[in-house]
Amino acid sequence: MHTGTKIKLLREHHRFSQEFVASELKISQASLSRIESGRVNAKFKYFYSLAKLFGVNPNTLLDD
Repeated sequence: MHTGTKIKLLREHHRFSQEFVASELKISQASLSRIESGRVNAKFKYFYSLAKLFGVNPNTLLDD
């Protein structure tokens, strides 16, 4: 599964809006949308913040 898809599924599972997650990462909602859709890859520096936000191991976010 693609990293962006995992991020979207975790975000929806936690009932977080794109706006909330984007603000936590200090990026725009449009940037998060592009990451979730797979149009761009998530920068490595976001993995720790996302993992902490979702309560998962950062490796969980890597492509399968």
